[in-house]
Amino acid sequence: MLLFQWFVVLFGWRIIEFYQGKLILIPCVLSTTYSIINFMANVEKLLKKMRSNMLDWRIEHFETIANRFKVEVCKTGGSHVIFRHEQWAESLSVPARRPIKPIYVKQFLKLIDILLEEEML
Repeated sequence: MLLFQWFVVLFGWRIIEFYQGKLILIPCVLSTTYSIINFMANVEKLLKKMRSNMLDWRIEHFETIANRFKVEVCKTGGSHVIFRHEQWAESLSVPARRPIKPIYVKQFLKLIDILLEEEML
């Protein structure tokens, strides 16, 4: 259902209701500014949750945050995902298995903080 919702939002349709087993859709005008602001707010909430609880995170969460900060995500086909950014002195290699250990969450947040400081300047 989530993939379908993204499809609906992406192509400008809004779900009204299920009526007699059928999905009713109507076209709507989407504001790209609202979508970008909403996405950024969701990433900020995700970062806040990640800082308060470093347990039970998945690689998809890391990728969502990485996309917001334009961090390069390298999937080598192995068991690790590598995160790189031009402003980081080192890259971060994170095991893609679930759940990700808190030490990797802490390292990832430390590198994201570097990018947040650069945005503030």
